[in-house]
Amino acid sequence: MQLKNVLVIGSAYGGGRAARLLAQGLPKTHRVVIIDKHSHFNHLYLFPRYGVLPGHAQKAFIPDDFLDGYNAQPTRAPAAGQKPISSPSAAADVDGFPANVPLVVHAKVVSIEDGYVELDRDATDASVSQLVLTPEAEGVASVSRITDQLRNGLTFTDRHPKDRRARRRISWDYIVFATGCEMPPALAMEGRTKQEGVDYLTEQTKTVAHAKSILVAGGGALGIQYASDIADLYNNPEHADRRPAGPHPKNITLVHSRPRFMPLYKQALHDAIMRRLETLGVKVILDDRVEMPSVDERLKMEHNSFARTTRPVRTKKGKIIECDLVLQCTGQRPNSTLLREYMPDVVGEDGFVRVKPTLQAAGRIFAIGDVADAGVIKAGHTAWAMGTIAAENIISLINGAREGDLQEYQRTPPMIKVTLGLTNAAAETRPSPEHKDTVVVESSDNPVEGHWEVIWRSRGADPADPTK
Repeated sequence: MQLKNVLVIGSAYGGGRAARLLAQGLPKTHRVVIIDKHSHFNHLYLFPRYGVLPGHAQKAFIPDDFLDGYNAQPTRAPAAGQKPISSPSAAADVDGFPANVPLVVHAKVVSIEDGYVELDRDATDASVSQLVLTPEAEGVASVSRITDQLRNGLTFTDRHPKDRRARRRISWDYIVFATGCEMPPALAMEGRTKQEGVDYLTEQTKTVAHAKSILVAGGGALGIQYASDIADLYNNPEHADRRPAGPHPKNITLVHSRPRFMPLYKQALHDAIMRRLETLGVKVILDDRVEMPSVDERLKMEHNSFARTTRPVRTKKGKIIECDLVLQCTGQRPNSTLLREYMPDVVGEDGFVRVKPTLQAAGRIFAIGDVADAGVIKAGHTAWAMGTIAAENIISLINGAREGDLQEYQRTPPMIKVTLGLTNAAAETRPSPEHKDTVVVESSDNPVEGHWEVIWRSRGADPADPTK
């Protein structure tokens, strides 16, 4: 029996959630294929912290186990007529090999076509594709059997079985499109492996350490975190034992284009941010924009930061800021090119994928997370919830449900936690799911390294050895 593939393109917060539920719940006719160019889950929320605080970068890159991890069960009972989600070890073919064992492909999708996707790497290469086996299955799955499954069940060989190009093609029956957004330049890491990621963040900590006057362009959560983390590490005597060698205290300027921080949220959140930045000695310029230097100029400034020389940078309103390092924290764009080229009508002028309340972009393609125009903020918790709905709806459709019986994604009010230095934070959240209104709370006892162990366990990884 040739399996049909449910592709999850992008396995971060929403895609990872969808992949786990699909791995548990797909019938034996289907398999989940997780396609992500990265060798490890990149926990982006820790990038700013570990790009400032040295010695912890390895904790931001997490090995995934798509059959494990807490909270991997569905959040609600199956819809009428829908089979319950079960463990993949329960769905086996006649010789004991699980029919819906997941496959992880570390490659980049370069195009979506009718019936298949094209990759930038050979999907049959053992270094690119790995089957995720349960302990029960490992003893009965032979290497030859796995190879046959890869070549005959996954690659698109219907018309040209001898065409080597077919090894870069994986057929699809459903797609979960979870490609997220391109990160701002401060987070734009090109590497695909854990070591490349660790090297990238390590170099950023060195660049920050050698700078004396730092300009942070963009006052969203990312810019606020960079500015407050740098100030807390280098300007707060309480953290003197954590800081690497380099000039301190540092002159830090944060420029934000809006009249206040976090305009989607309550005034109290802005007030908490302003108080903390003032305490940390960060100079704040609101309602103005930085005229960004060219890429070449920014590279020169990074080099100059080691020599401790400064250059003037101008804002739109004519202010001159002397700095030797610019961290650009604006410029996030949706990664929707693949769908725009395949189905132009489902992508809006802003680049986000328009979705139905069921999270369908069209037919058998679902879009979730930051790339989707779902009417909610771009955040890990909203992507996670969308991944749940998409996975359960796909399982329902495969099991014979009608379109009208699918679940709809329920929007939630904007909620956020903004870190304000190594241990401080401010959040707007609901005290409990029953509360309709949100409240702003401040805290000062957060772990310096972030809650990295919790995220490792949620991805099925053991935090005892963060080098993996």
